Amino acid sequence: MPFFRQFYIHDQYLGSSEDHTRFIHGEAQHPVPYVMFCPCCGEIWARMPVLNSMADWRIVGGYCEKHGKSRYAIAGSLMLQWEPELTAILPDEVIKREFALHLRLWDKENDRKLEGT
Repeated sequence: MPFFRQFYIHDQYLGSSEDHTRFIHGEAQHPVPYVMFCPCCGEIWARMPVLNSMADWRIVGGYCEKHGKSRYAIAGSLMLQWEPELTAILPDEVIKREFALHLRLWDKENDRKLEGT
């Protein structure tokens, strides 16, 4: 059965892609829908529903773009380290957004280095 994952940031639709069954410890499982929750402001800033999935929603703590506190966790990113299958199916609009977020962090880090010299 095909599954379709949709991607929303602040209720703005960014696209969808086909998702698939996961095999975890030898058991077939439907893909999990995610909501991204900012632990700083409490806002649910992203949703990734999966059409036709029977899995329960999972709330994931991830800083929104306004409240990023770490250079290792990109604020506003939809990429989940433990879910490489999700990263592999990101639609073009989400990939463009991810690139912009990563580039912004790179610029910020290099500005700090220049200020220190």
